[in-house]
Amino acid sequence: MIYYFMTSIFYGKAKEMYKFLTKLALFTFLASIIPCSAYSGEIIFRYPVNNQKITNKITRQFLFGQINPPDMPFKINGEPIDVHTNGGFI
Repeated sequence: MIYYFMTSIFYGKAKEMYKFLTKLALFTFLASIIPCSAYSGEIIFRYPVNNQKITNKITRQFLFGQINPPDMPFKINGEPIDVHTNGGFI
Protein backbone atom coordinates (compact mmCIF):
# COMPACT_ATOMS: atom_id res chain seq x y z
CA MET A 1 0.00 0.00 0.00
CA ILE A 2 2.76 2.44 0.92
CA TYR A 3 4.65 1.55 -2.27
CA TYR A 4 1.55 2.30 -4.37
CA PHE A 5 1.06 5.62 -2.54
CA MET A 6 4.69 6.72 -3.07
CA THR A 7 4.63 5.63 -6.73
CA SER A 8 1.48 7.66 -7.42
CA ILE A 9 3.00 10.77 -5.80
CA PHE A 10 6.17 10.40 -7.88
CA TYR A 11 4.17 9.81 -11.06
CA GLY A 12 2.10 12.94 -10.42
CA LYS A 13 5.24 15.06 -9.94
CA ALA A 14 6.83 13.55 -13.06
CA LYS A 15 3.72 14.35 -15.06
CA GLU A 16 3.80 17.99 -13.85
CA MET A 17 7.49 18.23 -14.71
CA TYR A 18 6.84 16.81 -18.19
CA LYS A 19 4.13 19.42 -18.82
CA PHE A 20 6.45 22.21 -17.61
CA LEU A 21 9.36 21.06 -19.78
CA THR A 22 7.09 20.73 -22.81
CA LYS A 23 5.84 24.29 -22.37
CA LEU A 24 9.39 25.54 -21.83
CA ALA A 25 10.61 23.81 -25.00
CA LEU A 26 7.72 25.27 -27.01
CA PHE A 27 8.38 28.77 -25.66
CA THR A 28 12.10 28.49 -26.44
CA PHE A 29 11.36 27.32 -29.99
CA LEU A 30 8.88 30.13 -30.66
CA ALA A 31 11.21 32.75 -29.17
CA SER A 32 14.00 31.61 -31.47
CA ILE A 33 11.97 31.88 -34.69
CA ILE A 34 10.15 35.15 -34.01
CA PRO A 35 12.26 38.13 -35.14
CA CYS A 36 13.46 40.42 -32.36
CA SER A 37 12.17 43.96 -32.18
CA ALA A 38 15.64 45.14 -31.18
CA TYR A 39 16.79 45.30 -34.81
CA SER A 40 20.22 46.87 -34.82
CA GLY A 41 20.34 47.84 -38.48
CA GLU A 42 22.28 47.13 -41.64
CA ILE A 43 25.57 48.52 -42.96
CA ILE A 44 26.42 48.15 -46.65
CA PHE A 45 29.90 49.16 -47.85
CA ARG A 46 29.98 50.08 -51.55
CA TYR A 47 33.70 50.88 -51.64
CA PRO A 48 36.05 49.18 -51.06
CA VAL A 49 34.31 46.11 -52.41
CA ASN A 50 34.28 42.83 -50.52
CA ASN A 51 37.71 41.08 -50.38
CA GLN A 52 39.47 43.94 -52.18
CA LYS A 53 43.22 43.98 -51.47
CA ILE A 54 44.50 47.18 -49.85
CA THR A 55 48.24 47.78 -49.44
CA ASN A 56 49.73 48.23 -45.99
CA LYS A 57 51.31 51.57 -46.97
CA ILE A 58 47.93 53.35 -46.95
CA THR A 59 47.31 55.20 -43.70
CA ARG A 60 43.80 56.39 -44.60
CA GLN A 61 41.11 54.81 -46.73
CA PHE A 62 38.17 56.30 -48.59
CA LEU A 63 34.91 54.49 -47.72
CA PHE A 64 31.36 54.96 -48.82
CA GLY A 65 28.17 53.03 -48.36
CA GLN A 66 24.76 53.10 -46.76
CA ILE A 67 23.22 52.33 -43.38
CA ASN A 68 19.66 51.41 -42.56
CA PRO A 69 17.94 52.93 -40.59
CA PRO A 70 19.63 56.24 -41.48
CA ASP A 71 19.09 57.78 -38.04
CA MET A 72 21.11 55.22 -36.08
CA PRO A 73 24.45 56.38 -34.63
CA PHE A 74 27.36 55.24 -36.79
CA LYS A 75 31.11 55.18 -36.08
CA ILE A 76 34.13 53.83 -37.91
CA ASN A 77 37.24 53.25 -35.79
CA GLY A 78 35.59 55.24 -32.99
CA GLU A 79 35.01 58.33 -35.16
CA PRO A 80 31.39 59.47 -35.63
CA ILE A 81 30.33 59.48 -39.29
CA ASP A 82 27.95 62.03 -40.81
CA VAL A 83 25.09 60.16 -42.46
CA HIS A 84 22.83 61.64 -45.16
CA THR A 85 19.06 61.52 -44.62
CA ASN A 86 18.79 58.59 -47.05
CA GLY A 87 21.44 56.62 -45.08
CA GLY A 88 24.40 57.23 -47.39
CA PHE A 89 27.84 58.07 -45.99
CA ILE A 90 31.26 58.99 -47.36
